[in-house]
Amino acid sequence: MDVLSSDEAIRLLCEGLEQQRPSPSDAEKIAKWTGCFSLSLTLLNRALRSQALSPERILASIDNPEISRNGDELQQDLCEAIPQDAINATIQAVRLCYQTLSRPSQGAVRLFAYLAPEPLPAVILERLYEAPQSEQVRRELLCSGFVSPIEPSDEALFGKLHELTASLLRKLDAGLDEVERFVVCDMFAMIFIPESHELPENRREQELCVAHFDRFLTYLSPSQQPEDIASMASTVGQRICSMQELPEVISERSLEKKAYEFALSQLGQEHPLTLNAMDRYALRLRADGQLDEARALQEHEVEIRKALCDINEDDEPSWDEVLAAMDGLVTTLKAQGDFEKARSLQVEILESRERRLGEEHPSTTESMLNLVSTLLAMQELSEARELQQRLCDLKARLCGEDHPDTIKAKRALAATLFSLRDLDASQMLYEAAHDALEKSLGASHSETLAIKNNLAILLATKGDIEGARKLQENALRIRMETLGEEHPETLASIASLAPILRVQGDLSAERKLREEELMIRTRSQGAESQETLASMTNLASILQEQGELQAARQLQEEELAISKKVLGEEHPQTIAAMNNLAATLHRQGECKQACELQEQVVAIHKKLNGPEDSDTLISMSNLAVMLKERGELEAARKLQEEVLEIRKRELGAEHPDTLTSMNNLAATLKTRGDLGRAYDLEDKVFQIRKAAFGPEHPDTLTSMNNLASILSARGEIDRAGALQQKVLEVRKRVLGEEHPDTLTSANNLASMLKRVGKLQQAYQIEKEVLETRKRVLGLEHPGTTISAWNLATTTIALHGREAASPIIDDNLSWLLEREIEKLSAPQRKIRQMVEKLTE
Repeated sequence: MDVLSSDEAIRLLCEGLEQQRPSPSDAEKIAKWTGCFSLSLTLLNRALRSQALSPERILASIDNPEISRNGDELQQDLCEAIPQDAINATIQAVRLCYQTLSRPSQGAVRLFAYLAPEPLPAVILERLYEAPQSEQVRRELLCSGFVSPIEPSDEALFGKLHELTASLLRKLDAGLDEVERFVVCDMFAMIFIPESHELPENRREQELCVAHFDRFLTYLSPSQQPEDIASMASTVGQRICSMQELPEVISERSLEKKAYEFALSQLGQEHPLTLNAMDRYALRLRADGQLDEARALQEHEVEIRKALCDINEDDEPSWDEVLAAMDGLVTTLKAQGDFEKARSLQVEILESRERRLGEEHPSTTESMLNLVSTLLAMQELSEARELQQRLCDLKARLCGEDHPDTIKAKRALAATLFSLRDLDASQMLYEAAHDALEKSLGASHSETLAIKNNLAILLATKGDIEGARKLQENALRIRMETLGEEHPETLASIASLAPILRVQGDLSAERKLREEELMIRTRSQGAESQETLASMTNLASILQEQGELQAARQLQEEELAISKKVLGEEHPQTIAAMNNLAATLHRQGECKQACELQEQVVAIHKKLNGPEDSDTLISMSNLAVMLKERGELEAARKLQEEVLEIRKRELGAEHPDTLTSMNNLAATLKTRGDLGRAYDLEDKVFQIRKAAFGPEHPDTLTSMNNLASILSARGEIDRAGALQQKVLEVRKRVLGEEHPDTLTSANNLASMLKRVGKLQQAYQIEKEVLETRKRVLGLEHPGTTISAWNLATTTIALHGREAASPIIDDNLSWLLEREIEKLSAPQRKIRQMVEKLTE
């Protein structure tokens, strides 16, 4: 809106006029009266062109101006937007042109003044008027100059009302009356019908109207509205908020807050629409991360709903709304990490639903499931197990043993039993669920195969590696046949089978599987996809395990180059690739290059996440290990002490990560010969783990084993042997004689006995370990190979080389017949030593 020169103002006023053209002197007088302000001149020009106004009517207004409502206040409001000498003329020009409009057009333009300064959707006119009248109003408003057409043309948009014109109309007007307000609310209600949110033909119209309803709500709320108008406005606000996405012109939180505050001011906090709006606003706050504000609002909602229910105790629908509000509050509490308060509320919800609806009602069972979820998150596994058992019994009674809901409940209980290490009970449930699904859905159904995977993991945990392998191979075969090799579930089966092959020691089979996986992903997803890069990581890992460090290095260098190119140098996958390559370089003896690369990893983590982030600390710990192996013990010690200090400060002295850092530092101190401090640190770790987890927990036993190693280095063989013996006895009792950790303990004890010359005792232990590993893991497992070599060397020390020949022939001679690339790194070294013995 510009101030023009006198000549420009006259040209704009008279543009396109053939009739009703003012004389030059009259045109100059009118232009001077408007202050040469383009807004007034445009409106007057359009009115003259449509013959709605005559030059005489304009001149009469100049000579006898009408007194505007609240004239002084209005002039003060407009003084910043309109030149001082043009204010009165602009007010009069708008009034004059408005009076020339038909009543429908006056109503439309007055309504537009209360909408947003956005292009006006055509659907608003279409909803307000019948089709012929809608078209008539459209033409009249465009001709009058109040509404400017949209360029380029857009059928969904009608035009645009200038914000200054809208402001003038609002100030000159007494406001929309009650009937008009209801009509507008009803119009928006018809536009925002929930069922039409997803229809493409309605979606854009609704998006265009969101900002207009938002602005209308702003102007509607200050005055007291009749309840029917307030209710409809709140309903429309909630309908808009239920759209899956809102256009960028307005945030969901802003609109939902406005809908809530409007309902609160007009209907009161106890009105159902206010409570619903309060609930939606709280959900939006939670979604936006404003958890404290969401919690306060939800607690207030629950308090109000409870108070209303206390008045009407038998009103079941109201109690349903109370419990639903409490469920919403629980979700917020869990997002805040306040699981204790969440559990307390969920117990109250469950007890109320059991009392009012009965144990078998779907809402009651849903409450049980929600409580179980919280208990599991709190690691209250025993309490969760009891509730899950109730659910299993309930589902079996109501639906039958083979019903999908019963099977789902059994599977969840089996997972909890697995976490509690009640492996036999867990296995029984998994097998029952698997058999039921296989019978009802078939062996190739995804649910059947998913439980087969659970069962395989359980068997592997119990030490039945062969049983786990058979299950995973069966699942992979079925998926290959039914889904094809490129299906995500088939690739997931490959990922599940590969670790079992490694535990079993079948590195050749794992390598073949990993190579097949990489080939499939490269072909189907491309060489630069993140999934393909992950497959390269897996294959490099098995190459490392087989001792093919150069091949692993080449693959990791290729992966790192692609990752840097595609994802960038600071992407988590790129950083992981750098970390893996550094580890391989370290194993190759390229210690300087490995440390330099690991230092880059540390620097990137510090830059991205800060010096105290967990990823930063892990990368620092990895660097310390490399420095230690390189012989830079002082640098390693300082780095580990720094990590330990941060973890103590951030996590506390008894956090598992802190204890790991203490353990790492103790190992470095032991290597440096600082055995006193190493023992003190390891003993502290042991005491904390013993108090926290109990004397027979795996982590506690690991600490005992570490203590024994330090005592042995100090020459306190008797104490060290006693500790090793205790660890072995506990592992035999808790884990079983064939568990890998039990066998490792036996091997450690034998090594200690050999150091003090107790070769016969060591021989007996090593013989038992070898027999067990052959039976459980197979002859060609790397662990079996190591046990056989240990027994052979002990036999040689006791009875000479000839006595060891049967052990070598039966257990190690096969190494000489295998292709060297199919052997693990330890097996390759043992093969070299066997070759020397048999020369």
